[in-house]
Amino acid sequence: IVNMHQSQSIGQDGGDFDVVETFFCNHADSAPQACNAARAERKDNDSITNINMSKTLDWHLFRVKLPLYHPIELSNGDALKLVEEKFSNMTDIPRLCLTPDLKERILQLSIDMEIASTPEWWYNSDEGLKSLKADFEEKVKSKLCFVDTEAVVRSTEWQEFLTTTSDSIHSS
Repeated sequence: IVNMHQSQSIGQDGGDFDVVETFFCNHADSAPQACNAARAERKDNDSITNINMSKTLDWHLFRVKLPLYHPIELSNGDALKLVEEKFSNMTDIPRLCLTPDLKERILQLSIDMEIASTPEWWYNSDEGLKSLKADFEEKVKSKLCFVDTEAVVRSTEWQEFLTTTSDSIHSS
């Protein structure tokens, strides 16, 4: 078990701390290529900080599920571009999230793992379990939810948009 909470806040080359780089370069002795790749990625990405970075999969999941609800051909670059642009401009996206029971079970498992893998002084500190719970509550509303593709695509607005877009692409 590696306690990444105690890792330094500065990378080996003086740059910002990156948890992936620290893991591969300091703790995975048989992964020099992964270490070099993590360092190169960090150098290319000025936005990395000492938090665990993540990316939303909303667009990817929407694009994959879209054909289940509408026959638009997304292999055409123009159609794909238009649909992605409309999706990107959505503000109030319907989401499917965890049930309260599953949410509580995941939180409790996270707490149990934190207690088992960190020293008592850390999990009892302000940045320990209190921070974990607050971070979990924030993430459960965004990162642990996904786009309700069916609700989006079955809306009148999207049905009209997809049909019009499909028709205009095919008539060109």
